[in-house]
Amino acid sequence: MTNPVQNISNLKVRHEVGATFSRQQLQRLLDAPKTDTFSGLRDLAIMTTLAHTGIRLKELTSLRLPDISFDGIGAITVRAQRIVMPAVFQ
Repeated sequence: MTNPVQNISNLKVRHEVGATFSRQQLQRLLDAPKTDTFSGLRDLAIMTTLAHTGIRLKELTSLRLPDISFDGIGAITVRAQRIVMPAVFQ
């Protein structure tokens, strides 16, 4: 008698996610930029987008204005992977 599942490959093994920031650490990071300057607002926008969407840095730096939906949907079109990610901000 042969094994009926011998030719079925194993499921992919999930890899552990590296260390992440605690809520307090993340809040301290987001509180750090001086929002009374252009560069501070820019830095806050970058950090907020990275923290709340999971977008990669390369994908973030590839964004163009038409890739961002400002009409209440809150979607960002990530062209590097050809997917649309909902932007979830709290």
